[in-house]
Amino acid sequence: AMMARVFDDVKLVWAGKPYVIRSDRVMGVIAAIERHITLRELHQAGAERDTVMLAPLAQAYAAALKHAGADVDADAVYQAMFTGDDARGMVLEAIQGLALLMIPPAALADVSTPGNGNRRSRRAAASSSRKLTR
Repeated sequence: AMMARVFDDVKLVWAGKPYVIRSDRVMGVIAAIERHITLRELHQAGAERDTVMLAPLAQAYAAALKHAGADVDADAVYQAMFTGDDARGMVLEAIQGLALLMIPPAALADVSTPGNGNRRSRRAAASSSRKLTR
């Protein structure tokens, strides 16, 4: 019997070009992200944006983009967090997009279950799109 998929395909956009991380590769991408930043750190960054460490955030976001096939490095992502058309939006997008990628869709849908992480941040993540743009 086939096991149900835990993750959905995730679409990322960098420099106007879409990239897709297939559902069966999301777990590997999460492992790559966690080498740089944890889900808890992302939640904290979402709550208090000025506390986020931008270098690990840029490294994690670049790792996700690379797994999706984008030709990008952490330096370019880091620079976009300062000099892009919407630099602050880029930071927020990276925070939300990475958190959304890391949380299994079933956990996002089940926001009413107590003791299942920070409900408000999951609800916020669920209401934003699963698309990362630049």
